[in-house]
Amino acid sequence: SNCHMRFSHLLPFEELTMNLVPRLEHVGRFVSFSGTVVRTGAVKVLEYQREFICNKCRERLIVKADYEQFHTIHPPASCPTEGCNSLKFSQVEEDKMAAIFQDYQEIKLQEQVQHLEVGTIPHCLWVVLENDLADCCKPGDDVTITGVVVRRWKPLSVGSPCDLELVLLANHVMVNNNQRASVVVTEQMITRFEEFWASHRDKPLEGRNVILANFCPQMFGLYVVKLSICLALIGGVQCTDSSGTKIRGESHLLLVGDPGTGKSQFLKYA
Repeated sequence: SNCHMRFSHLLPFEELTMNLVPRLEHVGRFVSFSGTVVRTGAVKVLEYQREFICNKCRERLIVKADYEQFHTIHPPASCPTEGCNSLKFSQVEEDKMAAIFQDYQEIKLQEQVQHLEVGTIPHCLWVVLENDLADCCKPGDDVTITGVVVRRWKPLSVGSPCDLELVLLANHVMVNNNQRASVVVTEQMITRFEEFWASHRDKPLEGRNVILANFCPQMFGLYVVKLSICLALIGGVQCTDSSGTKIRGESHLLLVGDPGTGKSQFLKYA
């Protein structure tokens, strides 16, 4: 019962792999969606199966949670036993296996900026993780998740319209952070690096300006902004002061500006 079949690395077809949030037309399809984790919920224990017993013929029925109703478990509508047709059921309490539980977690996935057009606001999608997939990623991770797109109906009330949301029921989660960090440095790259700084040995600030001029070349000027982003990308060296407190080497960057000033272009290039 603890064996789960996982599928990953789907073929790069438009019907299977996507970088944008699935739409209503994708409901019921098995797809692969790549995005960035922006929020993770707490890992909970979810009851996904419950056993009921007919009050008339004592027939036992197993009812599974309905994903489209926020995992609600309703008693059977009627007894399927021939000649019974009872409408009253009771939950089985004495059997410990009458209710089965599993780990459950919801995370919010956001579209990656590099796959969007300029000025487009990224959309988000809730993803349901179950069993061993729960607590497998954290906010900030770039992940590729394969699963089935399902609908989830929100609670109904009198006088209000029906509202539903799309959720990805995950089958496999692949964290891409390690792949992104594995950069191959060739001998040619090392030689070019040494030659560049050897030519600017006497005036290193001119070498810095050459690098800034080639950083996001579609944006003219803004050297202070480019320098800040470059320093955040390069990072620093962690150190320890005399009291034993560790000081991190990475710096945070808050990029603020009016619409149309190129913030998305800088982030996409970075």
